[in-house]
Amino acid sequence: MQKTIHYRYDIQGIRAIGAVLVLVFHIWFNKVSGGVDVFFVVSGFLMTTLLLRMQSQHKRIHLRQFWNKIIKRIAPTAYVVLVTTAHASYFLLPAPLLREFTNELLASALFTQNFHLMGASVDYLDASLPASPVQQFWALSVQIQFLIALPLLIITLQAAGKLSHKMFNPTQASAEAHSSRWLALGFVALALASFAYALQQVQLNAVTAYYNTLARGWEFLLGALLCLFAPSLVQLLTSAWRLAIALGGLLLLFAGAFLLPDGAAFPGLPALIPVSGALCLLAAGFNGGSAVSRALSHPALQFLGGISFTLYLWHWPVLIFYQHFTHNTAVSFAGGALIIALAFIFSWFTHQLLEQPLRTLTLQKRRHAVAMTIAFLVPLVLSVASLRYHVLHLHHQFEQLSASRMNRVYQGGILQPNNNQPAVTDLELAAAREYLPEPYRRDCHQNRHDPTIESCQLGDPDGDYTIVLTGSSHAAQWAPALHLLGLEHGVELITITKSYCTLGALQDADPSCLEWNNNIIEHIIALKPELVITPSTRFGEQGERIAPSSIEQWQALHQADIEVVGIRGNPRFSFDPTLCLSHYHQQSLKCSVPRQVFFQADDPAKAYSDLITPVDMTHIFCSDSVCPTSYDGYLMYSDEHHLHVPYVRYMRRELAEELAESLGRHSPFRLAGL
Repeated sequence: MQKTIHYRYDIQGIRAIGAVLVLVFHIWFNKVSGGVDVFFVVSGFLMTTLLLRMQSQHKRIHLRQFWNKIIKRIAPTAYVVLVTTAHASYFLLPAPLLREFTNELLASALFTQNFHLMGASVDYLDASLPASPVQQFWALSVQIQFLIALPLLIITLQAAGKLSHKMFNPTQASAEAHSSRWLALGFVALALASFAYALQQVQLNAVTAYYNTLARGWEFLLGALLCLFAPSLVQLLTSAWRLAIALGGLLLLFAGAFLLPDGAAFPGLPALIPVSGALCLLAAGFNGGSAVSRALSHPALQFLGGISFTLYLWHWPVLIFYQHFTHNTAVSFAGGALIIALAFIFSWFTHQLLEQPLRTLTLQKRRHAVAMTIAFLVPLVLSVASLRYHVLHLHHQFEQLSASRMNRVYQGGILQPNNNQPAVTDLELAAAREYLPEPYRRDCHQNRHDPTIESCQLGDPDGDYTIVLTGSSHAAQWAPALHLLGLEHGVELITITKSYCTLGALQDADPSCLEWNNNIIEHIIALKPELVITPSTRFGEQGERIAPSSIEQWQALHQADIEVVGIRGNPRFSFDPTLCLSHYHQQSLKCSVPRQVFFQADDPAKAYSDLITPVDMTHIFCSDSVCPTSYDGYLMYSDEHHLHVPYVRYMRRELAEELAESLGRHSPFRLAGL
């Protein structure tokens, strides 16, 4: 197995193809192209080559020297892009996105962006956030994590090979070959394990698998294996075969990019297509290569490949800012050309003014590389801290505004939304996602995957009347109004809520939701409440509906002589109201939807009035014709489908009146001066 190769000009061309695929499909097709997978394969191939060459020349792998080179190559450019994006975001990013942006900015600076996105993708309240201007740093984070592990992996596998040789075959002449075999076998075993893990993870959660370093490892390791085996294997191939392999590689890359469906489960089986394409092009370039290899060595592709890393980092924030500026995720041909032109300009200046001068510096000492990293990191840390302080200040101001409006209540009547209403303030838009109902604030709202029943005691703990509020986050959103009503009228409120879990588990619910539902009725009965409140209808692809499993739970409570109120569900928008209102402050009706899109003529829960008391609150969501997203200066929704806490408080009198009208003498709110 050959450990070193001569400089491969065609590799820059392969990188260039990867960069073109990434740009074109991010900008115009909004889907995965496989370009990032090409980068991973090339990185595994080149870094393994570099480490084995270092070992061949110096009889060992110098970890500090290798990592210093990585720092010098990556950190300055990455931090310049991050600092520039941070400052631009202050002016160009909508206020509701700033807080999460600072979290991603810090994660990107620490090269842990992929882990942050894995966590955010399973967080119910963050899952619907649009892409941030630094989301592309997930790929760089994965690459850095692999490059930290790669030399340690090689050293460990070779040491294990030498130890086994010494124990079982002490002939010194074959020790190096034995060590190399262990390295190759170790790479094969780890690649297979990583691929099997990727297949498992894409089935469990395709979103988190996409960012998972362990699930991506096989792509790097196949590149590393090519470094070990291809030089000797390709010698057996004629020039005609090398040309055929190279053409096959190009076909795999471009056909795969265009033919793979949107939402293909990367890094599972679909990733084999771009990975195989990259491997074919790399393999065909040995021993003089082919006509394709010579074409990939063209000066234009050399230039594009040389700035591919920088171009990858710059194109994404330019694209995201363009989408926010135009209020549209679809990009025209002219708009895409502008994005590419700006990304090229930024990349060229970064390459000429930063990367090229730094490459001429000799950084053999660890302290030099660390000092340079700190020099670029400090401005970034200051930028993140300043932006974070600004966001926290906005949130503090909103807390004060919300407290001052606590006693305001809606005076009744059907909503009459129009563009002449007071606009929602930037303070409220900025804080919307962080201003959560009491069960979240008190850490008693159960997460998606834990079946344990969690509860909060709200309202008046000494009240003679007990209400249990139960269900998913759509139940928890009513807690702010019921909590204040409970304090005002001497009613105890107990919340038992769980993310993604209605009272009556849906067919696609997490297994923990089934277990939670199996135990919830017995738990509620033990509390001996006078009333249970839960959402009745929900919105899905079939429109407004009631789940059969919910009806079964209502029947169980009815048989236990516990009265149940079913509150009709609220609209579920196809856009984020906070972002829409950030764009259209004075034209709020542009962020509304016709009523008939969401609601049937009558509440479907009325058909089950023998089991529950249906309560229809649609008059606080919609007028007779339209469902707005703001009213009377209040933001109505904190995201696509959750009611905003201040608006729920503002409408608490309406809720009390509806409960009083529906329950009659059984209502805890039938007096209280209503």
